[in-house]
Amino acid sequence: MIAPTAVSVAQMSGPRWRVLLGTALVSGLLSALSLLAPWARSGRVDRSLFGLIASASALDLLSGFAEVVAVVAVVAVAALVSVALVATAWSRHRIAAVALLGPGPILLVAAVVVARTPLALRWGAVAGSTMGMVGSICVIMILLSDAKRRDPHS
Repeated sequence: MIAPTAVSVAQMSGPRWRVLLGTALVSGLLSALSLLAPWARSGRVDRSLFGLIASASALDLLSGFAEVVAVVAVVAVAALVSVALVATAWSRHRIAAVALLGPGPILLVAAVVVARTPLALRWGAVAGSTMGMVGSICVIMILLSDAKRRDPHS
């Protein structure tokens, strides 16, 4: 069995993996920024995910499980994208890739939970979930290629 090396993800298979990692990073950043975009409509007001959380108790827009999912989504996406940015700056591309796996599925779950409330889903939820999933797919491609490259039987 070949011992793991300190080769970074960006050095794996040339420039196409750098492009994939860059795409994942930009997608993750855009998905985090989508938290500020309109996520839901309540009456005449479009609310970002931050706005939904801030007004959830006062207007009873989100409660119980939906409110917990929204809070966890905001914290988790912000933390994961921050870790990815710092890891990229420190040339720890594998850590960045692993951190960028999360935002897509997290925002997709948050969008589904918000859509099941009486709120009308807005473009920020769709854009954030889509961009997060694009980033997650790019990272999955990178990590699968890395696993295949490390497998001595392939």
